[in-house]
Amino acid sequence: MEKPIWSTSQARHIFARAFSDGAVIHTSHSRQRMRERDIDANDLLAIARVGIIYAPPERDIKMIEWKYTIVHPSLKFKVV
Repeated sequence: MEKPIWSTSQARHIFARAFSDGAVIHTSHSRQRMRERDIDANDLLAIARVGIIYAPPERDIKMIEWKYTIVHPSLKFKVV
């Protein structure tokens, strides 16, 4: 099986950098999921600053990419 392109620390850095650079685009799907989970853009900024990737990435066969799950140490949500 193919190995992930990025380590978890590299993926964490890329995620945080995307938010700090303003490179994150909220699609209608992501806005809908945020409403369902009662989170907002500020929550996502918090997870970008201090989130933790606690598990190895998983291969998404449908999208042909690797998925990393990042969680906030004290908030009760995660970003995949």
